[in-house]
This record gives sequence, structure tokens and C-alpha cells, in this order.
Amino acid sequence: MDGLADEWVRHQEYAVATRVGGAPSTRLTSAWRLAWDTRALYLFADVTDPVVTQTHPLRPWLIGSGDSIGLELGRYTTNVRTDRLGSRDVRILIGPSESGATLRARATPDGAEFGRGTTWTTGAAVVRRTRSGYAVEAAIPWEALNVVSPKAGLRLSANLLLADAVPTGADRGSLRTLMSHNPQRVGAGIRSRFAWGVLTLGS
Repeated sequence: MDGLADEWVRHQEYAVATRVGGAPSTRLTSAWRLAWDTRALYLFADVTDPVVTQTHPLRPWLIGSGDSIGLELGRYTTNVRTDRLGSRDVRILIGPSESGATLRARATPDGAEFGRGTTWTTGAAVVRRTRSGYAVEAAIPWEALNVVSPKAGLRLSANLLLADAVPTGADRGSLRTLMSHNPQRVGAGIRSRFAWGVLTLGS
């Protein structure tokens, strides 16, 4: 894990560019690449965000209000509830601190919301600052994602997220814009749970 894209160039790129919450932004973009083996789900995300703002380094459950990426994963089903999260849904957050550290958080469902969660310490994650923002590279163990026996063809509900914080003023550090990978998604709450999308593990 070094935050460099060298070994990712042959992997398909996914844009996280649909605004699902907050104010419009023309400067905020990210491109993701995903891979997997029996040990972990791997990701690389290249984020364009000129001003890195993160005011919650000691409160991991609030990382997603600052500049960060998020991965929400759950059991795939065609009968998706929109009043509560699934029991195996999980949210992983990774982002840069303003001092250059890598911040990580993991949360599980609490009814219709994700709970406060805590830092996840297994696997690996690194955030590297770039001229245009930051890059994230991570290996997330399947057990941290509540996935048992991953195999080719397995389908999971998935949501890729990009958060941008207010950089100045009285609201500095609060969420300004939230983006998703799914162009059909219209909101960030539980009522849009059906629009997470499908992640299929390739061979």
C-alpha cells in the first residue's frame, strides 16, 4: 500500500460523480478502481479536491463529514427495505487528516442509520496527498465487510461515496457535498438504499 496507481492501470475505472447531498461542486471528482482476492477487497481512489479539510481526526464516526471516501457494502437482494439498513450492511470510511495522517472508520447499522462506529485496524489503508487532492489505496479484509467465503460471481449491494467538507467559516469541517457512483441515485438517506448498485466479483 503506497497510494500510487502503478499496478492499477489495467483495472476498470469508476467515476463517483453524482451529487446525492449538499451543494453542487465543479471541483470535486474521484475515479475508483477495485480488485479482490479471497483475503480482501482492494480499492484505489484518485480524488480531486484542492483544499483538504478534516476536523474530526479523533472522532472516526465523523470522518465522513470531512473530506473522505466511503464504501457501503451489503448483502445483495432484490427486495430492498427502505426503512432500515440490512443487518450485514457496513460502511468503511477513509480520508486524510490535515496533518497528513490516514484516518479510518467502520460503522454497522443502527436501524435506519449507521451507528457511530470506530477505527478499523485490520488490513491496510494509506492516503497520499497529491497536487490536485489525494489518493487512497486500501486492502479491506472481507471479515471487516461482513462477507463470508467470497467467490467469483458473488453479488453485493455497493455504494461508492465521496465527501467534501466546508473549508472555511463557522461551518468549517461540516459536510458540504456528497457524491455517489450511481447516476440513478437521487438522495443520500435510507430511502435511496435500493439505488446502492451491484458489485459483482469477477473471475
